[in-house]
Amino acid sequence: MKKLIIPLVASLLSINVVFAQTGNDFISQPTHIAGKRINSSGDVTQTLESDFFYSENGKTTRFVFPDFALTTTYTYEGDFLTRESTSHQGGYPFFGESLIYTYENEKVKTITHFWEEMNENEYWQYDYYNDGRLKQKDYKEGYDGDYHQHYSYDYSEDGLTKIETYRTSWPLEGLLLRRRTTYQYDEAFRLTTVLLEEYNTDEALTNSTLTTYSYTPTGKASAEVTQTLVDGEWANTSIQRYVYNDSDQIIEQQNGLWQQDNGEWDITRKIIFDLSEDGLTYTVSFYKKNGDEWIWDMFNNQTILFEPLLKIQQRTLRYYVYEDMCGAGRINQFEITLEQTQKPVYLETEDQKQNHTNVYPNPGTDKINVLALAEDAVVRFYNVQGKMIHASRFDFQGEVDTRNWPSGIYFWEISQKNQRIASGKWIKE
Repeated sequence: MKKLIIPLVASLLSINVVFAQTGNDFISQPTHIAGKRINSSGDVTQTLESDFFYSENGKTTRFVFPDFALTTTYTYEGDFLTRESTSHQGGYPFFGESLIYTYENEKVKTITHFWEEMNENEYWQYDYYNDGRLKQKDYKEGYDGDYHQHYSYDYSEDGLTKIETYRTSWPLEGLLLRRRTTYQYDEAFRLTTVLLEEYNTDEALTNSTLTTYSYTPTGKASAEVTQTLVDGEWANTSIQRYVYNDSDQIIEQQNGLWQQDNGEWDITRKIIFDLSEDGLTYTVSFYKKNGDEWIWDMFNNQTILFEPLLKIQQRTLRYYVYEDMCGAGRINQFEITLEQTQKPVYLETEDQKQNHTNVYPNPGTDKINVLALAEDAVVRFYNVQGKMIHASRFDFQGEVDTRNWPSGIYFWEISQKNQRIASGKWIKE
């Protein structure tokens, strides 16, 4: 079971696919998910449904799977999520589990993943440089155990290069001992390349992988091309493409492999995003290539994120993965019911800041605080003409100096791994 849980915890803050519809004055929140199993004939054989519940200020308080007796509750202190507690009356995968967060200087300090029935836990600890950037995170099993997964981070002077070094003190014989990942960003702090280098227990380089990112003219991710170093030369291996409509909404994601024989990409899987005309229902369908035809495919561990929430949807899809372990098969399609609500009127004091805006105080003057439960996030600000005037990366919490900005209205967005996770409007007085 540990082999499953460790990568799940390690990827809690990762994002693969983002879709959401938000206007300047409205915010979309999911209220219901119907996960469908569809057979090869296109017939729905089973539907798994769940509901979301919110507090008056827009925070998620509960996620419930009625038929499967699974409930997750969320506890907050001010703006900070401190605990996610999940109960499983069916007894699988666990009778109860919790994710517990602690903070220091408005940044995540520790994350504990605890299983009540098994009386086991996994524990992450985060440390930061004085300027707020992530310096190190360590992982161990059990409160009294030794840390055996270590991540350290170094940055170039201009902040456009980040180097992550991973090392384990419990290497398996002949397998991975160390991994070095170099992230390169452009001036808008969009990823341009990620170089992954892996070393075995003899400190010999065993694998080099390079991923190159491209963007649409409006700044959205258009493709991710992965290459592997073979005999000193980079060879194409895989691609992930994104397709948008005229309104800049994502409508399709394509995944494929490089065919060396004909020198072309062979698209083998795709995800279709279909938004209803009223903007209140999103349908996400999974397909794979079978000869010259596209047939239904099972959900394949993509993380689907609803703006502006971050954690609850990942718990939703983690449950679908767990459920698959019972042998029942995975989901082919998600139908998500969205509710658009008017954003609250901007408040005047920092103490009254809204929990879901991520940017405060609003209105403000000389400084903006930015919050998001995400590592390696980027915040961007645009003026009313749509010109980007600021971009900076942060881990969980950041600050933006606005002393030299003219008074007026600005629009912001927060992204992680090139995908937007929140957006809104900010006013400088």
